[in-house]
Amino acid sequence: MDKKTAESRQSYNQKAKTYEDTPEGRFTLSYNLLIKEQVELKNGDTILDVACGNGRLLQMLAQKARIKAYGIDVSEEMIKTARAANPGMGFLVGSAETTPFEDNQFDLVTVCCAFHHFTQPAAFMAEADRILKPGGRLIIADPCLPPVLRQLENLILPFLKMGDVKCYSPKELTDFFQKNGFIKVTGTKRGTQLIMAGEKRRLL
Repeated sequence: MDKKTAESRQSYNQKAKTYEDTPEGRFTLSYNLLIKEQVELKNGDTILDVACGNGRLLQMLAQKARIKAYGIDVSEEMIKTARAANPGMGFLVGSAETTPFEDNQFDLVTVCCAFHHFTQPAAFMAEADRILKPGGRLIIADPCLPPVLRQLENLILPFLKMGDVKCYSPKELTDFFQKNGFIKVTGTKRGTQLIMAGEKRRLL
C-alpha cells in the first residue's frame, strides 16, 4: 500500500463511526444527493460504489430501484459500519485499482468524493472498464475548484496527511474517460460540484 492510500485508510478508520456528523460527511452528502438525483436506475441493476465509505450512497440509490449493491473501500472501519447498516448489500475491503470482481459484472460503477484520493487513477479507469458490462456506466463525482484555487490546492495536498492526491479539472477527468475507451462522456457542474459520466463501449 502506497503512502497516500495508507493515509486515506488511517484517516477514514478514525472517523468511520461518526462520519456522517463530521464536516466532511456533511459535505459528501450533497454529492450523494446530486448523484441520486441524476442517475437513471432500473430494477435488477448491479452497482459497485468504489471508496464506498459507510454505504450511504448505495442506501440512497436503493431508494430508487431494487438494485444489487456492492461497495469496496480501503478503510476496514468504514466497511464494518457499512455492513452493519446495510445487511442486504455486499461490502469488502480492497483497493480501487484491483478488485476481485468478474469481467462485465456491473451496470454502474460510482465514485463519490474519492477520485482525488486515487494514486493510480488511470489504473482505476481500466479496472472500471473491465468490470462494467458493455453499455454500463461509470460516474465520478468530485470537487472542482476554479483554476487558480485548484492550482493552489494541488501545491498544498502533498503536505497533508489525509490521503488527498490531486484535484482535477473537467478536461483532465474527460481525458481519463476518453483515453480508457469510454464513450458518451458528459460533465455536469453545479458550483464546485462536478459529475462526470461515461459509457463502456458495447460489443459489436
